[in-house]
Amino acid sequence: MKKAILAIGITIIVMVFFFIFDVNKEVVAYKNLATTSTTSKSYNNLKHLDKLQPLKINDVPILEKINDKYAQLSPPLIIIRFAESNCGSCVEDLLSKIENSLPKHLMQHVLLIPNYQTELYLKEFYKNHELKYPFINLNDQVLKISYDKYNLPYVFVLDDKSRMLNPFLHIKEKPHKTKSSLNRIIEDYFL
Repeated sequence: MKKAILAIGITIIVMVFFFIFDVNKEVVAYKNLATTSTTSKSYNNLKHLDKLQPLKINDVPILEKINDKYAQLSPPLIIIRFAESNCGSCVEDLLSKIENSLPKHLMQHVLLIPNYQTELYLKEFYKNHELKYPFINLNDQVLKISYDKYNLPYVFVLDDKSRMLNPFLHIKEKPHKTKSSLNRIIEDYFL
């Protein structure tokens, strides 16, 4: 009996240790992202990973899937990608920045591609935030983008060849970076 209690106690201690260690790794990674300049070598390397090949879903370019659901959308598209596991206030902050930064005539070029496991939660999120943007819910197993691993919302431009261009992570603590990145997208693709 004493051995069983001792074994359970050791198991609990080990589980708590690994939980704290794992959470700490994510906090350190987030702090590193928040303090790293977007001109750092590692971030610049990340920026080029996804745009080499067209984004595909089951070997079909993502643009075809988008056109199947939203024929009125035409590239270039401003894609906002976020996940159910992202910081809620970070997603809300990004959506607010999009609303305040984009001219009204560009709103028709915005598409949300959230990653929600439960469609009900996504619909509730849309309702609570009164979102009007079209969306396609794609989880990270379907749409493999290296930015998903940072667990932060991000934005990119999807061109007419289904390529990911000008991606950037939204870091709430660095609002000037989001604003300048959005301005660059407007200048490069819509002016």
